[in-house]
Amino acid sequence: MSTFDQAAADWMRLSASENPDDFDALEKVERFLLTHRPKDFKQLATILAVIASRVEGGGCSDGRDASALRRLSLQTPRLGRRAA
Repeated sequence: MSTFDQAAADWMRLSASENPDDFDALEKVERFLLTHRPKDFKQLATILAVIASRVEGGGCSDGRDASALRRLSLQTPRLGRRAA
């Protein structure tokens, strides 16, 4: 399992957690995912899910979700060329 895949699995588990002790770990995983450059559409979809979750929760105060969204909008055409 890649580092990204592990982070995505951790994000799924931690984002569903009701335990406040998991908040710091969730923040760390989200930070990794939001700064990751996707290598394929599956990774892109995962990062978009993280962004959507943060936006639904009111966004993040440091602007990482907005920065990630801008970066993804520039990277998506590159992924399309690789898939073709």
